[in-house]
Amino acid sequence: LFCFTLFNTEPVLAQNFPDKELLNELQKRLYPEPKCLLDCVTLSHTHLKIKEHSLTLNLNYHSGTRVAGLLPDSQDWFIESVMLNETPVKEIWRNNSGNWISLKQGLSQVIIKARLKDKSKINLRFPEKPKQITHQVEGWDVTGINKKRLMTNSLQLTRKITRKNKDANTRKDLIGQVKEQSIKGLFQVERYFVLATQWSLETSVTRKAPQTGALSTQIPLLPYEKPLSKTENIKDKMMQVAFTTYSTVFNWDSSIEGLNEFNLTAIDNPEINEVWKLLVFPNWNIEISGVPAVMPTGINEDDFWIYEYYPRAGEQLNFKIIRPPVAKGSSVAITKINQQYQIGKRKISTELKINYRATRAEPLLINIADKKLKRLMHDEHQINLGDVEGVLSIPLKPGEHTLLLTLGSEQNVNFKSLFVGVDINREFANLATRVNLPKSRWLIAARGPGYGPAIIYWGELIFFILLAIGLSKLTFSPLTYWQWLLLGLGMSTFSWPAMALVSAWLLASKWRRINASQGSPYQPLTSWLTLLSTVAAVLALVTAVPYGLLQTPDMGVIGNGSYKNSLLWFLDRGQGILGEVSIISLPIWIYKGLMLFWATWLSFSLIRWLGWIWHDLAGAKFINRRKKSNQNKES
Repeated sequence: LFCFTLFNTEPVLAQNFPDKELLNELQKRLYPEPKCLLDCVTLSHTHLKIKEHSLTLNLNYHSGTRVAGLLPDSQDWFIESVMLNETPVKEIWRNNSGNWISLKQGLSQVIIKARLKDKSKINLRFPEKPKQITHQVEGWDVTGINKKRLMTNSLQLTRKITRKNKDANTRKDLIGQVKEQSIKGLFQVERYFVLATQWSLETSVTRKAPQTGALSTQIPLLPYEKPLSKTENIKDKMMQVAFTTYSTVFNWDSSIEGLNEFNLTAIDNPEINEVWKLLVFPNWNIEISGVPAVMPTGINEDDFWIYEYYPRAGEQLNFKIIRPPVAKGSSVAITKINQQYQIGKRKISTELKINYRATRAEPLLINIADKKLKRLMHDEHQINLGDVEGVLSIPLKPGEHTLLLTLGSEQNVNFKSLFVGVDINREFANLATRVNLPKSRWLIAARGPGYGPAIIYWGELIFFILLAIGLSKLTFSPLTYWQWLLLGLGMSTFSWPAMALVSAWLLASKWRRINASQGSPYQPLTSWLTLLSTVAAVLALVTAVPYGLLQTPDMGVIGNGSYKNSLLWFLDRGQGILGEVSIISLPIWIYKGLMLFWATWLSFSLIRWLGWIWHDLAGAKFINRRKKSNQNKES
């Protein structure tokens, strides 16, 4: 029984009592959190007193409970004593946040006495920022305080440079002294002028060295500068610039009084270098003299030009702002118009795309005459609008916008058709007019507004008429003038190279017949050339017949993006009516009938021409048999 109970024992429950939650609750009851948690200590007033190398800090702490408070610290002093309520403090706790001292509930007065290092600049850091700070300092310049308030969590002391007459012994003593030098601060001040409708100045101060640590300096304000931000840091027309341990940039914005002439003088301080930038909007003219400009960094061709300067100490820049004279002009500018005519058998569709810029809202009156409005789009938004006695009143909006109008009209296309554009009652620029003729029309000539296409067929035809006269005068010409003219007229709308091939074939065949009796050792070669040229010429003629009967004639339309029955004109500037387009055309069946007549004449003529070739090739030699018989004899 004893062994059984020994091996079947269970863990004692008292080992898990009290649990963790109960312990935490007991701790909260024994050590309750103060009601002023996170804001139990306030440094209400600090008085700084320095005489030569002796420093005294009087600190007044207000604590809501018994708690530790942070003390000011510095790497540029040696603490001699710390007094709490006139009692020496023997224990100070230190961690990454700083030096801590135990404070009782209520008002506590702490006095720190220290000896300053022999340096040109000294930084004092206040982890607990005082509500008010006063100072009584001799031999030092204090920066970082403005209106009895600490701008950041630190202040800087800079030793004053004094010149006094001293005797020779004193000078010798000074020569033997070695003083510890501080790292001088290096700052870059950038003044960025923006001269737009309202003039402004953006000033930024960037620390260059040292990269970390509390640092402060003073930047003089310009005479015409009115700061809009950081006004609490201004003292005696100087901007008190203070950097915390890891801050790198300090900036403020200002407005500029409405002056015409400005003067800039670079600060004469070895610790400060300046950069000046001027952004002048197009509504101002500027005259600049003084220090030369440099190529701006990050230049963008689509952006405004920025004048950039890197002056040396004491250098000056003068610039004068002049408002350009007012030029009279319209409040609406029509910058681009695309006008397209789609011509049908009895109806014409006109599409207008108008790009405009406006400085105010006002109507655009468009006289569409007898045309009917089918659709109106304003920046891809459809507008339901009707005309009043043929006049459209379209409300325009300020800025850059686009209008799209589709108009329709009933008009028959005759031998000479005139297409008149709408009247927009304003000046316009960059008018592009395109006319698309249907395939049922044979284009003869065209005229439109501005620079447009050229129909080079008629010039080529005149040249061929003169050439046909010359060909008919040749002694070995197989055709008369009228035959040459008919042959050229039929093939001119097909291909001029094919016409040249057929002409060379006819002339060569005639020349061969004339010189056949003289005999030639190259007779087999000429026979083969005749045969091959005959095949090529017949193929060209046979191809020209269906092309002329089935296809649209090629009138040689070139220039300004025009081709075949699609014609395009461009006008750089105009006013009122969007140009007139005059088209001379014929029904395509007239061309087909002429080509049918030409094909009939060509068929009879080709039979006769092939008879000549057959007669020439009947007795032609394709192999030189004399050379072949000589080779047989030699073998």
